[in-house]
Amino acid sequence: MKCYFANHQHSNQKTDSEIFGTFVTINLTVMNAVMEQEKDIIVRAFDKSSDNYWKTLIEIASETAIKQENVIRIVLSSGDFVQSSYREKDGLPLFTTRKAYKKNASFLDKIIGAFKNRID
Repeated sequence: MKCYFANHQHSNQKTDSEIFGTFVTINLTVMNAVMEQEKDIIVRAFDKSSDNYWKTLIEIASETAIKQENVIRIVLSSGDFVQSSYREKDGLPLFTTRKAYKKNASFLDKIIGAFKNRID
């Protein structure tokens, strides 16, 4: 004998909102993993370019083949990157990694940065 229940959910079934919440959580986890991978790509690009360690967001996107909106999100939200307080290129702000700055900045820039309590 078969029983059919109309509009009845078994206790082990999830509601639409629970399924959606699970989907959003999984999607955000995947998105965070992708952003972390892209951040690593950006950091490695700075590690390879010692001669030009200040870059615009457009240059970073171009050199790494990462979408510009992702570069913006990563660089502005990560503590691994810093923005120059006085350097610009074509009117655009310049960024570098903390590691690249420590490796490449002149002694004078580091002293001035210490007095200003800023990296540059």
